[in-house]
Amino acid sequence: MRSLDVLDCCAASGKIWKQLRQEFKVKRYTRMRHRAAVASCLKIDSARYLATGKWEHNVIDIDTFGNPFALWLAMLPHVKTTTVVFLTISIGFAKGNSVWKSTATALGLNGVEPPPGMASG
Repeated sequence: MRSLDVLDCCAASGKIWKQLRQEFKVKRYTRMRHRAAVASCLKIDSARYLATGKWEHNVIDIDTFGNPFALWLAMLPHVKTTTVVFLTISIGFAKGNSVWKSTATALGLNGVEPPPGMASG
């Protein structure tokens, strides 16, 4: 396995990647966080960074504690090699909810309503 060049788009405490760095060869681990400053994190808008296409990471961790699809859509056109993406959706879906709409758009399902079990109200 080639060494990993990790971009953690919404870095928090780093516990998961601390463990993974013990199990896998990680050449570079870049931590970013858009809002609150966390020690050793670059304070940058990850979606804007990904949209530049001027990156070469082969592992991208997108755990936004909410809706990850703005980052997903910014990243997707620029993936040129095999890339592992950890994509975490952390909030519930609701009919008409912007999270559902952006999820449906990202998956090419515009106009599709969420299944009854996922709709609120």
